[in-house]
Amino acid sequence: MKIINKKTVFYFSLWIIVSSYACQNHNNNSKQDLLKNNDSTKISNENSDAVRINNITYADSIRINSITPDSMFSIGYFYLTSGDHDYPDSAFFWLTQAHEHGNDMGTLFLGNSYLFGTGRSIDGEGKVSGIPKDTKKGIQLLNSLAEKNNTSALSSLGRYYLSTIEKNKGIEYLMKGVKLNDSNCMYQLGYLYYNGFLRGYSPDTIIIKKEPGKGVNLLKSSADLDYLPAVYEVAWIYSNGDDYVKKDSALAEKYIKILYAHEDDLQTELGISENDVKEMQKKIGGRVPE
Repeated sequence: MKIINKKTVFYFSLWIIVSSYACQNHNNNSKQDLLKNNDSTKISNENSDAVRINNITYADSIRINSITPDSMFSIGYFYLTSGDHDYPDSAFFWLTQAHEHGNDMGTLFLGNSYLFGTGRSIDGEGKVSGIPKDTKKGIQLLNSLAEKNNTSALSSLGRYYLSTIEKNKGIEYLMKGVKLNDSNCMYQLGYLYYNGFLRGYSPDTIIIKKEPGKGVNLLKSSADLDYLPAVYEVAWIYSNGDDYVKKDSALAEKYIKILYAHEDDLQTELGISENDVKEMQKKIGGRVPE
């Protein structure tokens, strides 16, 4: 899944805010004016009942029923990923609003934030704010999506349970995602099969045995859907070869070309540089682009 461009979300969010000001004749309110009531901001819900929310930037200028659930998610996503910790509760507020208004992306990001503890920050006085870690609530939200075959939720739940002693649950979620042709689930499960044993409650309980052939086939299926982590993994496997999978320069070249086609995303999504790809290509004797 392509990550939303933060700059696009920012300008989109800004447009919503400016439009709301115009509609409600708040053009004379500055940001400083809005923050005067920072401790207890009033907004209106669909029933025009006043709702009090603490520390929500701009909230007193926006009526909840005047924007769409998709827009609520966009604002929440911006605050969650902007790196600006001045108003961390804003992400929690807007993602919650998006979720409560039926936006699946809001539910997904809120569930992930609860489950993995993202979206929190500490102010100068050592106070923690933002989205608190709540494993039970996160699982509940993501399961509500998984029941609707939301593959992103299946992937998140699979990743979570693989980090617990209930690894068999993680495998079940990933397998369901694979059946739904999800590239992320294919990648995670393929990586497990390719690299070896996955044990359960005790060392004697083996959930997944090492099956490199099965693993590389799942990785290839994921790579063929242009999932970059899988593309890189497959390119590396075929450019090096090992005891289980033979080196195949032609296949390696195929996937290396896909990496070059996404060179702008290599650092942000994979944490690698174009030079890493060039070194891989040298191993198969391929021509390295200038």
